[in-house]
Amino acid sequence: MTEARLLTEDDDTYRLTPLGRNLVEVLRPLDAWSRRWAEETAAETDAATNPGGGARRPMVG
Repeated sequence: MTEARLLTEDDDTYRLTPLGRNLVEVLRPLDAWSRRWAEETAAETDAATNPGGGARRPMVG
């Protein structure tokens, strides 16, 4: 990441460079979309595996 100029080493820690900060900003909409996608697909999976929609009982072994 340092060679790509996204991070710079400062003492014993790494910090984002201006390019790195810009990348974070550009990726925020993708992050938001991926979270919505995960929630929707999880809801679809839950509906498929629990068609009644009622509360699930914990499995006792």
